[in-house]
Amino acid sequence: MLRGEFFPDAVGADTPEVTAAPAAEALTLAQAKLHLRVDDDTDDELIEAAIVSAREALEKELDRPLLPQTCVVRLDEFPRERILLWSDVLEVVSIKYTDLTGAAQQVDVADIRLRRRAYIVPRNGWPKGEGVEVTFKCGAFDSPDAVPESCCSWMKLVIGTLYEQRESETAEQTYSLPGRFVAGLIDRYRNESL
Repeated sequence: MLRGEFFPDAVGADTPEVTAAPAAEALTLAQAKLHLRVDDDTDDELIEAAIVSAREALEKELDRPLLPQTCVVRLDEFPRERILLWSDVLEVVSIKYTDLTGAAQQVDVADIRLRRRAYIVPRNGWPKGEGVEVTFKCGAFDSPDAVPESCCSWMKLVIGTLYEQRESETAEQTYSLPGRFVAGLIDRYRNESL
């Protein structure tokens, strides 16, 4: 079941905004350089950027945050029922909003329930207000060491492509890895059960 089928668009919120990235990436610079067969330090900054890009691409593919990070979801107003955050929510930090008088308010996190580690519902209904901002911590794997090797392999392929192909198209490009092979590396970790 896909995310849009289970959660109507009206229930969700904006795409989560990452406010505090993971403390460490799933791949180290040394691991990426080993995969790329790079021995010097000339391209370290480029490779580090590719590591972050590969993790972000994997999170988009899986529709779940890979490592512990802090995110914010914003809504114009409270919905009737639930607020979709993201997958693998570890903790709801705060729910802020502006009440009908224009005053800044906060919902006590004890007054909400986290469901399926993906969305929150109120215990006694949402208050009236607008400019809702939900801050939460999430992450599918608790540390870089816990990230499955197939996910790391997928990221290495992306990093290799970003490193070798610095343009979106080249005249010399004659083939690529079969798409189903690359996608198959991460299929079992996709979040399709929401």
